[in-house]
Amino acid sequence: MTQMTMTMELESKPKSTQPKPDPRMPAKRARKKLGQLLRNKRLGETDFQPWHPVGPYTLDFYSPELKLAVEVDEPPDLFAGDRDVQRQAHLLEFGVRSVRLQAEALGTDLEGCLQRVAEAIRTIRDLS
Repeated sequence: MTQMTMTMELESKPKSTQPKPDPRMPAKRARKKLGQLLRNKRLGETDFQPWHPVGPYTLDFYSPELKLAVEVDEPPDLFAGDRDVQRQAHLLEFGVRSVRLQAEALGTDLEGCLQRVAEAIRTIRDLS
């Protein structure tokens, strides 16, 4: 191959200026939307804090008033099994109840996910 042919081949390949799509982006957008709806008492007059530490764990969203966590599971988390059981047991030691939502469900059925959180809020308030 001559120098000129090699140069032409290099020049003919278009350079991609766009980054590769992040497969987690829909889950990130859904988590952000959920966070907007959970903050500032927009759901059940309850304020949720993002990224709240409890023991060795960091919760996605947490209501200190109700000791209620809202956790968003992305696909790799769906198969955590024993680790989730240990985490759940540890949170219960602190008196924290959890609602676990699948990231995919946030993107396809946000209203249904919000209903699950609202139901948990009502249940905890009814028990208090």
